[in-house]
Amino acid sequence: MAPPRQLAAAARRRREEAEARVESAIRSAVRGKIAVDFQAIAAAAGVSPDFLYRHSQLRPRIEQLRKQACRQHPASNGQAVDASSNVVRVLTRQLQDERRARREQVDELRAALAVAHGELLQLRRELDAVGHGVPGA
Repeated sequence: MAPPRQLAAAARRRREEAEARVESAIRSAVRGKIAVDFQAIAAAAGVSPDFLYRHSQLRPRIEQLRKQACRQHPASNGQAVDASSNVVRVLTRQLQDERRARREQVDELRAALAVAHGELLQLRRELDAVGHGVPGA
């Protein structure tokens, strides 16, 4: 096993390399080559979004850049929001319909289960009446 100093140095080196890749991705985002959001920057840098969210220096920079990008392109963002809200409405409606159908299926299955339980109870009573009780039931 490697000594603790070597492990700490390796972890520090990996973190510094990841930070350098994130810096490069941020520069690409500023130039407009990639979107200015945590997911796109994380993907371009080869790090997890969680790394960016937890980093005390990178997170505020990305949030600031994202705010600037929203201010610079308000018209396109408005159109994107309208388009995405339409998609959200359609998907929400589909989800509601699907949930309603599933609830109806569950209700039908519960009713069928209740009938089956009633029939099972009736059969057990008939067996007991004949004297052939089922052991362990």
